[in-house]
Amino acid sequence: MIVAANVGQNNGVVMPTQGQVADGVIYGWPDTRTGTLDAPPAAPVITGVVDNGDADSLTVSITTTPETNTLQLYYRQKSVFSWIVGSTRVGSGDIVQTGLTAGTFYEMYATADNGAESAPSNIVTIFLALTPGTGTLKTAIYTILNGDSNVTAITGTITPGGDPANTGASVTYHRISAVRDHTMDGPDDLVTPTIQVNSYGTSDFKAELLSDAVRGALDGFSGTVNGVSISYMAMQDEGDIDDFEPTNKQASRHGVRQDYEVTYTEL
Repeated sequence: MIVAANVGQNNGVVMPTQGQVADGVIYGWPDTRTGTLDAPPAAPVITGVVDNGDADSLTVSITTTPETNTLQLYYRQKSVFSWIVGSTRVGSGDIVQTGLTAGTFYEMYATADNGAESAPSNIVTIFLALTPGTGTLKTAIYTILNGDSNVTAITGTITPGGDPANTGASVTYHRISAVRDHTMDGPDDLVTPTIQVNSYGTSDFKAELLSDAVRGALDGFSGTVNGVSISYMAMQDEGDIDDFEPTNKQASRHGVRQDYEVTYTEL
């Protein structure tokens, strides 16, 4: 004989109260979700991140629509798995995140909430300087690329070292070598490294577009950035990146490599 189990019972389904039904609360099995039936808002956009110069905090500028949304910031040290829940605000504007560690690259994103949470915003990477006014060549390159509208129009992911982003376009860079200048009195702090900058996209065409924007930002650059005095940057070589392993699952499989010779004064 077949016996129907728990006929006429809720069998673990959490039933709503009369008040919840009136308020349109979502309910059901296997878990109970609270909130309204409002559709999630559009993902917010991080438009800028600024080092506050105190070796402890960053200011993150975020936009959201409508302005009644609550913005929630998440951050982590680069290459660390777990995200940390940061500060919040209502509507577009700045969020100041304190309690950070100097001399560290941070990644951050935000969500918007109107009773339901949005998808994540773009992820932004920034270096938190050790002390006010200090920086390295890597942080200077990040600042140059992140400050170029042609680059940021294509990608919001600019990372010193590491792999390309899982989706969309991204830029990574690392130092290949460096030559230090010496005089009879010893080193004069003039350094000439070669920096490899890799531009990735979801197609060859998109990778080429991003690499063109990167070249426009870096090739021929001179000036002082984050306290780093750059005499000149010159692209020496470029080529396609085709060394992905068969097991590589990254979406950004198309890339362009560019090598830059940089002459700068070390702090």
